[in-house]
Amino acid sequence: MLKLSHMPDFRKWLTLNLSIAGGIVVVGIAGLAALGFDISRRADAISGKRQQITDRARSIESLGLLKSDAGKAGPYGSQVDNALPAKDQLISFSAEITSMAKSRKLDFGFSFGAETASVGTEPGHTDFRAIISGPYEDTLALLRDIKKTRYLVKFNDLQVNENGAISQATLNGQVFFR
Repeated sequence: MLKLSHMPDFRKWLTLNLSIAGGIVVVGIAGLAALGFDISRRADAISGKRQQITDRARSIESLGLLKSDAGKAGPYGSQVDNALPAKDQLISFSAEITSMAKSRKLDFGFSFGAETASVGTEPGHTDFRAIISGPYEDTLALLRDIKKTRYLVKFNDLQVNENGAISQATLNGQVFFR
């Protein structure tokens, strides 16, 4: 039989042991939570690095394909260069579209503007302005004809005012050269 005099010692002992065990469990749970968080953070970092490696591998593959295609395109480079006229050949651009306007019996004024020199592989361009006066349909036909010339032309701005059977058009554009 148990003596009652040992009862307070047993309670102390039990309380002490349960407190120690509870403390160990709390510390263990906190440690596992911290470890889980660290593992998750590291897994995310590994996933990010893996994505970077995949992206770099794709970039390297694309670069290799571009280099092999550049060799194939080499013979066509001179043809592309010759597609654009030399800067001094732009004088004939003015004469050519003036002649087209006269053949359509349109009043026509033309002037060159600012020039941007070619840089590296980028072509140069010269701004131009054309003022066209005449029947609307003939004006549109002239604009289509300008686009069909051997020159690479970009229309930046076109303003057309109609006054009865006659239209007044102002065209601002660029013509490119090598």
